[in-house]
Amino acid sequence: MYVLMKRATQHRAIYCYGILSLWIFLMIAGTYKFANFDNVMSTWLRKPQTLPAAQAQKRLRDLKRRNLLKSCNLLEDLTLGSEGESDENYNLEGVILLLRHGDRGPLSHLRNISSVDCGIKTEESSKEFELYRQIVSNISYKLPQSSMLSFFLSHIQNSPQSPLLPSSPECELGQLTPSGIVQLMKLGQLLRSRYASRLALADKNVTSEDIAVYSTAYKRTIQSVLAFLTTFLNVDDFFKVVHLRESKSLLFCFNDCACHASEVYQKRYRAEVSKFYKNHPSVIKLVRKLSNIVFEVPDSMQNSDPYVLKDGLLTFLCHEANLPSYNLRNVRKEQVTTVFNYINQETRVAVQSQALKMSFLLRSYGFLKDIVSQMLRIISEKKPRMIIYSGHDKTIKYISAAFGILNQFTALPPYASRFMIEVYSFDEKTETDIFSVRKKYFFRLLFNGQDFTDQVTFCKSNFQKDGANNSNFVVCPIESIIRYLHDDYFMIFNATNYKDACAVPT
Repeated sequence: MYVLMKRATQHRAIYCYGILSLWIFLMIAGTYKFANFDNVMSTWLRKPQTLPAAQAQKRLRDLKRRNLLKSCNLLEDLTLGSEGESDENYNLEGVILLLRHGDRGPLSHLRNISSVDCGIKTEESSKEFELYRQIVSNISYKLPQSSMLSFFLSHIQNSPQSPLLPSSPECELGQLTPSGIVQLMKLGQLLRSRYASRLALADKNVTSEDIAVYSTAYKRTIQSVLAFLTTFLNVDDFFKVVHLRESKSLLFCFNDCACHASEVYQKRYRAEVSKFYKNHPSVIKLVRKLSNIVFEVPDSMQNSDPYVLKDGLLTFLCHEANLPSYNLRNVRKEQVTTVFNYINQETRVAVQSQALKMSFLLRSYGFLKDIVSQMLRIISEKKPRMIIYSGHDKTIKYISAAFGILNQFTALPPYASRFMIEVYSFDEKTETDIFSVRKKYFFRLLFNGQDFTDQVTFCKSNFQKDGANNSNFVVCPIESIIRYLHDDYFMIFNATNYKDACAVPT
């Protein structure tokens, strides 16, 4: 019995070895037979694995770089969006434009700042900057004596250099750089292509009544709007049109500026942000670490405010300079990415804050009043056809809140940003019964070329598409913004006017 079982086991083993040998033979034969096919396949497979991988890495590097440089708004990123893309049944009556100044130096003293070249980098930009220099070199004796700019020049005529020209190639504290000049000149060229002829601003009969220009009393905002106008207008018209009016506040609040309650709501908002910040101990540690490298003498604010740190880092990033180092410690790009990502995350949360909204609404009320009055002037007087405000990032943030479009984009406006309102009338030739005289005028709202009209809070139930051939053309009746300003603006404060809303909340 034992012998039989042993033989049966041996037979099974021999059978398995036979099967295995046959399988190996077939595999070898198949490999030999299809060797050429495998060579082709391996070659084909090898190419997609190497080339796309390299491309993917390059794309990733480019994406990370572009994310870091969004706030710089480099020349190659300055492009037209949907500005002036209207419908044939609507007539463009005027444009209200709020500009943020161009690229500037840091607001704090930085280490290694002498290694940063804030001058012009390309031949084309050099030509643009030279054009600006030539134009403003004649401005002091060609401007009307009553203009704010003449007043500005007369008070600093003993300055060692022209106040209308930025220092080059040094990065001076808070001062516009030559790159900032060229940014606004390019923006002027772009917007000229969309608006100049339609608003009859390319005609020879253009006067100072056709364009109203306001600026805060900062060199960087004055220089920025002048740079914009040198390319938006014909050179000969530049001296006729430029009649700067001063805003004593960066809010453009004019007669409605004093409001202590806005500071109270701002403090509440800061308390909310502080709680959010404290929930990110690794970011707190990183901000403190980098601040000690970036700033010459870091104070308590610089050591604890990621936004202040970002402002300092942008000086190096926007000008392609090496990141700062100190005592054998270097700032690394991945650390910068971490700080910037945190700021984006905090901003997404912050724009939902009720306290922030209330503070911004009070700060922007005076500006919104002026904008509405400018709209009514465009409608009733047909002049001015272009109103320009040259301001700051805060100006854009505040007015965005007034229109209900404060978001992560408008809350972090890059250099040379534009906030635009286009005023339209419906073509009377095609007017129907649904249009009364008081509902004949409309507006569009755009930020950096993107149409935000459909997100304006007080327009959401009152958009106008009837009569438009372009289904993507959405406008809001000007009647809506007038009603909002007079009836609904202070509802959030349980008040009916600015004075009551500014009473210190309990």
